[in-house]
Amino acid sequence: MTETIFSWLCSLLSIAMIWKMGDRSLWGPSIGLVAQASWTGFMIAGGHWGLAPAVIGFTLVHVRNLVKWRRITATQNTPASAGVLGEDN
Repeated sequence: MTETIFSWLCSLLSIAMIWKMGDRSLWGPSIGLVAQASWTGFMIAGGHWGLAPAVIGFTLVHVRNLVKWRRITATQNTPASAGVLGEDN
């Protein structure tokens, strides 16, 4: 995979993650983790080591959000428990 295609894939995954986070969907942090895996591959393949702090930081944030949001949706007694956080959270 060329570096340009790889960077576009990483960027598109990141945009999808931001979109789903705006929907307050559990898909947001899930896609974010996939995006970070792709950014890790891009970083290693291209020697872009300056991305390491961002990849580590964003991965930690996505894990935190996924755990927190799953806990919230598990306690809701509404259709929001299907993966979208309710308005009151």
